[in-house]
Amino acid sequence: MVTAFIRVTSAVTLSLSLTAAYSDDFDYEFRIGYDATDSTAAFGFATIPPVGGIAITDSDGATLRLAGTWFYGGLSDDKGPRTRAEFLDRASSLSLGLSFTETDTSTVEAGPPAPLLPPQILIEGTTSDDEYGFAVRHVWRDSGYIVNVSVSRGEAEGAATSLFGAPATTVEFDADIDETTYTIGFGYYLSQATAVVLSYARIDTDVAFGGEADVDVWSANLTHVAELNADWHYAIDASVGRSDAEFNDSDVLTINASLLPGNDIEFGVGLSREEPEFGGDIDSRRLFGRWFIRNNIELEAAFVQIEQRGFPGFDTDVASVGVNARF
Repeated sequence: MVTAFIRVTSAVTLSLSLTAAYSDDFDYEFRIGYDATDSTAAFGFATIPPVGGIAITDSDGATLRLAGTWFYGGLSDDKGPRTRAEFLDRASSLSLGLSFTETDTSTVEAGPPAPLLPPQILIEGTTSDDEYGFAVRHVWRDSGYIVNVSVSRGEAEGAATSLFGAPATTVEFDADIDETTYTIGFGYYLSQATAVVLSYARIDTDVAFGGEADVDVWSANLTHVAELNADWHYAIDASVGRSDAEFNDSDVLTINASLLPGNDIEFGVGLSREEPEFGGDIDSRRLFGRWFIRNNIELEAAFVQIEQRGFPGFDTDVASVGVNARF
C-alpha cells in the first residue's frame, strides 16, 4: 500500500503542477493521504467468574485517504497564508471523501499466572474499515454566516480466531460494525479572520452480533488567524464539546496553535483532553506541518500520540503524510 501511495502521489503532483502552477484562483482541490497507526491496550477479562486476568492487545493499522473538493464560489489565496485560504476567502465548498483501513490485531494473556487461569488466551484478527461521505460548507461572503452539513458512513468487517483453554480450543467469529454520522453546524465570522461555529452530530452504530449504540455530540469551535508582523502569522483552532452516550458521557477540550512564516508554510502543536464519566482521561498530543512547494501543491505531515491513563487504558501513535493539489 505504501508503494502504491508513493506512485499515485508522484503522478498527481507532477500533472497538476504542470497544469496550474501559476494561478492564484482555484475551483477544485484533490487530497491523498496515508496514515500508519500503532496501538497498545490493556484491559481486564473474566473466564469463569470470579477468576479473571489482564490482557494486552497490539494493533497495527494502515489507512489510505482520498478526497476531492469543489469550491463552487471559487477560491482565492490572495488574502493571506495559502494554508488558510479557504477560511480567509470565506469559500463555499462541496467535498467527497473515501478512506480504506486495514488493521491487524493480536491479544495475549498478561497475567495472573497459571494455575489460576488457562495457560494461554490468544486472539488474532484482521479488520477492514471503509468510510465514505460528503460535506457541504456554505458561507455568505458579505454577511459572514456559515452553514455546515455532512454525512459519513463507516463499514467495518473483521474476522478473528480465538485460542483458549488447556488443551487449546479454536473459535472463529466475525465482527461487523456499521456507523453513520450526521452533522450540522451554524457559524458566523466575527471578523475577516475570526469565526465561531456551533455543531451537533448524531452517531448511529449497528453491531452485527447484536446491539446498537447512539451518541449525540455538541461542540463549539473557534478559528482565529492574525498577523504577528509583516511576514509572520499565527493561528488558533479551539473547540469544546460534550458527547452524550448511552453508557458513558464525556467532555472534550481541544486547542491547536500554529505559526505561519510567509505564505507557504504552517507548523504547530495541538493538545486535547477527553474526560469520560467512566474510565481515565484521554490525552492527545499532536505535531503537524504544511508546506506549499508550489502555489497549488501542498505537502503535509502530522504525528499524534493518544493515551488513556489508568486501567483499562491504551496508547496509540498515528503518523500521517499527504499531498493536496488545487487547480
